[in-house]
Amino acid sequence: MLDNLFTFVDPIVDPDIFIAQLEEIMESPETSKYIQGNPYELHLLLQSLKKGSISFEQFLTQARAWAGHAQ
Repeated sequence: MLDNLFTFVDPIVDPDIFIAQLEEIMESPETSKYIQGNPYELHLLLQSLKKGSISFEQFLTQARAWAGHAQ
């Protein structure tokens, strides 16, 4: 589920909206059933994005790698 999300994200997406939507998805009890990787790793990536310590493009690259490892 989340792995598909990172495949179709365009860097033109507003990062603030993307972060809010991703947080909502991650907090959903339904989503937790589908996460195969360590959700804490994705949470840490999201926190880095929110703090500005990584760019949106870096986040997408690392999130795609995370999703690939989760499969």
